[in-house]
Amino acid sequence: MQLSDFDYNLPKALIAQYPMAERSASKLLIKKLDHKIIHAYFNNIIDYFKPGDLLVLNNSKVIPARLFGAKKTGGKVEIMLERITGSWQAIAQIKSNKTIKNNTEIIINDKLRVLMTARVGDMFSLEFIPQADTTLLELLHQYGHMPLPPYISRDDEELDLKRYQTVFAVESGSVAAPTAGLHFDEILINKLTDKGIDIAYITLHVGAGTYQPVRVDNIKQHKMHSEYINVSEETCDKINKAQNNNKNIIAVGTTAARALETSKGRPYVGETDIFIYPGYQWQIVDKL
Repeated sequence: MQLSDFDYNLPKALIAQYPMAERSASKLLIKKLDHKIIHAYFNNIIDYFKPGDLLVLNNSKVIPARLFGAKKTGGKVEIMLERITGSWQAIAQIKSNKTIKNNTEIIINDKLRVLMTARVGDMFSLEFIPQADTTLLELLHQYGHMPLPPYISRDDEELDLKRYQTVFAVESGSVAAPTAGLHFDEILINKLTDKGIDIAYITLHVGAGTYQPVRVDNIKQHKMHSEYINVSEETCDKINKAQNNNKNIIAVGTTAARALETSKGRPYVGETDIFIYPGYQWQIVDKL
């Protein structure tokens, strides 16, 4: 199975740079089991669920993970956090005009400074200078930027604080949005529950590795990046109930699918590097 098997043409002009005014007004492409393709709108998705089906959403919340600073010598530095690993520690990608040396201090502003302490593979270990009466997450919300994907060719704006976030996001930790969930709004979720659709949540904190390209020709040789997941006992109970009643389990996006297939219906907290490609035998997910 070659990387070229997955090539397709996506004209840049068709990549939306701003969200729709209404989340659920986006277009929806449906591929049925008989391979029939249907063009619809996202709020039509309710027509494809049956009472008792289980919809699984990723409740991870995007943090303002992009920071712009400079070295003491004046060289500009861009930091893209991969994940927060401690009260004042993180792993990140760094862009700089010159190689960053260990223990280089990067100045974001008077209140936010950070040391690059070590290289970790393609990323870097960071130690933020602690500040009294605040937390790293609070400082990120003050001085960080929303980490828009590389295919969005504009700077982040105030609207992105809300729109590059699902309406059900509660667990801070992602550095990229679980994008399949962006199209759900409160009205649609209420309609789903009124129809008898059960809803469960998992947490998968999306890492910057989600944007890393596949660098091998043979897909099976690719090493998938690792991400933190939490699949609760409550969610597993709902999974078991749906399976026992022969109802569909629908994962909203690849993050929810990844978490469910890792947990296999059992409570799980930890890392996942599961790699799903054609030929994979699904254990939990019936629809995506």
